[in-house]
Parts: sequence; C-alpha cells; structure tokens
Amino acid sequence: MTEGFTIAGATLSLLQVGEQGIITRIAQTHESVARQLAHMGLVPGTTIAVEQRSPHYVIRVGQQQLTLNSIMAQTIYLRLQPAPVSTPFWEHLNQWAIACLKKFAAGQTTAPQPVCAVVNRR
Repeated sequence: MTEGFTIAGATLSLLQVGEQGIITRIAQTHESVARQLAHMGLVPGTTIAVEQRSPHYVIRVGQQQLTLNSIMAQTIYLRLQPAPVSTPFWEHLNQWAIACLKKFAAGQTTAPQPVCAVVNRR
C-alpha cells in the first residue's frame, strides 16, 4: 500500500540540513511574514538549500545566504529536490591510482607521480 510512497512537499521547517527544494507557495497565515519573505526574494519557483536549523534557519539561495526564524520556515512550502550528486574525491583518486598501477604493470616508466613513485620503490 505504501510502496513507492514519497513526500513530494513539506514546509521548510521539516527539511534537514543538506536538503533542498523549490518554493511552491508561501502560506498567507502571517501577511507581514509573507511580505518580508517576498522582499527577501523568497517567492514560488525559488530554489533553496538548508544549511542550518538551529538556533535559526540558515538557507542558501544561489550565492546568497539568508537567516530565517521558525515562523518564516513554517510559512514556506517546498517541493523537495534530490541533493546534487557529486563523485567523492576518493573515487577520483582510486581511478587515478588504478591507471597508474596499470601503467607500472605494463612496464611504462612515465606513470604519474607520486603514487607510482611509492610503488616503484617496492
């Protein structure tokens, strides 16, 4: 019954650090808060990422960092976005080391340094 079920939207206050989403609406329960958010550029269609939750919410909007209180965070509704996928540094290093070792095994002495230098000493 719940197979494949996901939450597609939530208030900003429910997101964890590192999660991101696109603003779908601003609740009009606090008109002054809604106006303040609009003045800050937080309008439907804006992509935001949560960087901190306590003592205040800190979000990133493009290159800009904004601080919000809990009422503001409860007023912003988002469509959740998957976090950007990046290859960890160690995976790049592993690929480079494997290429280096293959060159060494093939008898090529022009293999990249310094990992191969360590292998060559053994």
